[in-house]
Amino acid sequence: MCNCFDENLARVTEHLKDRISGEFTEFEADWKDQSFFLDGKKHVPVNPKIKYSYRLKKKDGTPRANKTNHEVSMVARYCPFCGEDTQADEAD
Repeated sequence: MCNCFDENLARVTEHLKDRISGEFTEFEADWKDQSFFLDGKKHVPVNPKIKYSYRLKKKDGTPRANKTNHEVSMVARYCPFCGEDTQADEAD
């Protein structure tokens, strides 16, 4: 599998460090919402989430006071940076 995620994280990390206008002792940057798969197959390490919300109606037809919020995660089969198929080796 490609190493686009590692390469891009390193590039962005250096860019962010350069933008800090003072001295610092620690700096950490990592992908948010990483996934760990136990199946031994290659996967994109970060899976995007889609947030959605809705407001239900009461029985009288007026909207409820609070919204209901949810998220759904997607598992990417292709690298979003280079387009490499993470499961191409499995097709053989």
